[in-house]
Amino acid sequence: MPAPPPPPPEEHRNHGQARSEEVHERNEQRKAEHDAEKAEKKAEKADKKAEKTEMKAEKMEAKAERTEAKAERAEAKGQEKKADKLEAKADKQEAKADKQEAKADKQEAKADKLEKKADKAEQKAEKKKK
Repeated sequence: MPAPPPPPPEEHRNHGQARSEEVHERNEQRKAEHDAEKAEKKAEKADKKAEKTEMKAEKMEAKAERTEAKAERAEAKGQEKKADKLEAKADKQEAKADKQEAKADKQEAKADKLEKKADKAEQKAEKKKK
């Protein structure tokens, strides 16, 4: 009885190539997670900056109100020249406060945009995990 024929040789597989692909996939996922964290930090920073600017605007408005009150007191005392100067100063302060308020609104919009970007990055990272 003759010996059974040897099994056909296995197909050659390049193990290094398969390993390389696994490493690339892991690196892509790590990068996606890192990008998500980075975007989240950036959004938080933008939020804080917007809050700070908002507080600054409120402070400027309060200062303008105090200056207006000073002007009214000066006018009541009959110091017209001083009252006019204080009113002009108050107007400038109000304009500055309005400008700061607009800046705060712009920064809040930027913060919202960055938060959306962070959410997208997190979703991308979750997708890469699967």
